[in-house]
Amino acid sequence: LLADPGLAGEKVQEEAEEVVRAAREESDERVAEEAADVIYHLAVLLRGRNLALADAERVLDGRRRG
Repeated sequence: LLADPGLAGEKVQEEAEEVVRAAREESDERVAEEAADVIYHLAVLLRGRNLALADAERVLDGRRRG
């Protein structure tokens, strides 16, 4: 996944769809599990682009101050 940002992006999309489905139809535990999968695959995608979750956090911080 690290070497293929396109595939990593597909995994993020797949997991995001699963968390949405879980939010509509499943328990809070399942939502948390699926959210963890999204975060994991997003971290992998970012790492493959030489970024980190902290980079996204900085963007969010900037939006809060803006």
